[in-house]
Amino acid sequence: MVHEDWAGNAWSQIFSYKNKIDLLLVDLFDERHGIYRFTRNEVVTRTAEIVGTPLEEEVQNCQFLKFGTSPHFKTWKHAADVFAFRLRQNDLFEKTVVVKVPWAKHTREGKTVPSSMGLNASEANQLFARYYAYLQSLGLQILDLTDFPVYAEPLHQWGLAPFHYTLEVYKEMTRKLTDIVDSFSTQEKELTDA
Repeated sequence: MVHEDWAGNAWSQIFSYKNKIDLLLVDLFDERHGIYRFTRNEVVTRTAEIVGTPLEEEVQNCQFLKFGTSPHFKTWKHAADVFAFRLRQNDLFEKTVVVKVPWAKHTREGKTVPSSMGLNASEANQLFARYYAYLQSLGLQILDLTDFPVYAEPLHQWGLAPFHYTLEVYKEMTRKLTDIVDSFSTQEKELTDA
């Protein structure tokens, strides 16, 4: 993932498999880290894999755009427009689903979940709202678990975090994704029968 981000070849990776893609899932969790801007059109996401490594030292002189700020959102919106355009160009738009799961504030036992990258769940959910709303305004399909009770899992393999959920959350995501994929199959059948 880091290599593709730095190499700027994510699109070529996606498009090389476009005829084999049934479902393209998009999540925004790494957006919480912000981005580094090298030039007007060159940016790299500040992922957890970069933080605290020599790579992060390499970008210290670049402009950092903090997640949730107006400059970050403006840059991100432009990238989202390009993303949607390229998906349409390559017949992947209808196969793309944005995963929208709120960050968990508590464990099932009521323990408060620690912040991640300086953001607590309430702040993150508020900041992410306009990003999801924008993707929805572009017409992208959203898998939305806003109304589902989300809890963080203290025994998650990667530790306790607002976006490391209990098994029930993942099961609900799977159920909703199955419904979406089934609807794709139904739509495809209707098109071939027409």
